Amino acid sequence: SVLINGPRRPRATPSTWPHLAGEIVNYMSSRLIALVALALLGASAEPDAAIIAKARALAKSQDVAGATSLLESVVGDGKAEALMLLGNIATYMKSDQAAGVAYYQRSLEVGERWDTHYFLGKAFSAQKQWREAAAALGAALKMQPANLHTMSELAAAWLQVGETEAREEMGDLEERDPHDPHPIMLLGRAAAQAQNSELALEALRHTTERHPWLAPPMAELAGL
Repeated sequence: SVLINGPRRPRATPSTWPHLAGEIVNYMSSRLIALVALALLGASAEPDAAIIAKARALAKSQDVAGATSLLESVVGDGKAEALMLLGNIATYMKSDQAAGVAYYQRSLEVGERWDTHYFLGKAFSAQKQWREAAAALGAALKMQPANLHTMSELAAAWLQVGETEAREEMGDLEERDPHDPHPIMLLGRAAAQAQNSELALEALRHTTERHPWLAPPMAELAGL
């Protein structure tokens, strides 16, 4: 009955066959299109890490356009790293520090990375924007406190801002960890490179007095 089995579908007759065939073709076509779309989507869904690895290899081989194209295609969790690498391409391969800064800042908006802060600081230093450089390098050092390259760049940036600021900022770093000889030693090294002999002598003597077992500051002090 209708109540139990539901309404019966009308039987196909020769006159309805063309219409029925058209429905079947349309259904099969839509299914085929959906399957093809899914296959293409699966083929293009390459992990961000794999895309970034390919882009790094292309950049090393000086294929700037190819590396850039791959990095710009990253839209997932690797977006922050991709933008940072685009900043490196702009800064170091195209000598466009302003574009590099823009990429680094976009990267930090997506996700914070110590190396992005570091490269941002380096790019600001190249433009002689010393306070901005010091702020970025300081942020990098907070995320990786034992990174001596960052600490050295930070000392040099603060010294460019001013000797007073350099003494205060690097002194604060020393106070946070009195057992670490590097903040003042690296300030002395930066001062020596800037031909500020008075500050270099003072910083290196301070380091040798507090850390008499450490050879490098003694050797640098002897060479001044």
